[in-house]
Amino acid sequence: MWDKRRKKRMRLLYYLKVYNEDELGILGRLIDISREGLLVLCNRLVESNTQLKLKLTLPSEYEGQKNLHLTAESVWCKKDLRHDGFNVGFRILNPSAETLEIIDFATQEHAFRE
Repeated sequence: MWDKRRKKRMRLLYYLKVYNEDELGILGRLIDISREGLLVLCNRLVESNTQLKLKLTLPSEYEGQKNLHLTAESVWCKKDLRHDGFNVGFRILNPSAETLEIIDFATQEHAFRE
């Protein structure tokens, strides 16, 4: 999986809440993100190839937006060995220009610098 990525995912300074908009509940916490995908520490198993409508609460507003809405497909899911939950890798499906701008903003303003 890692070797197939074209862009490096960025780990943010905050573990943002990730909501499943279809179930109206918290799915988990964001671990890292790129324009192509994201890693979420989920509180439940997510089967591969599952499409979900996700909402992430941003640490600061971007042009009046406090949330990022996107559709993503789970690519893999593994039990997290350090936490009670599952690490789930998602691919972002058909991101809008606005979605990409918000991801760029979040990774530029709130990512760990190596």
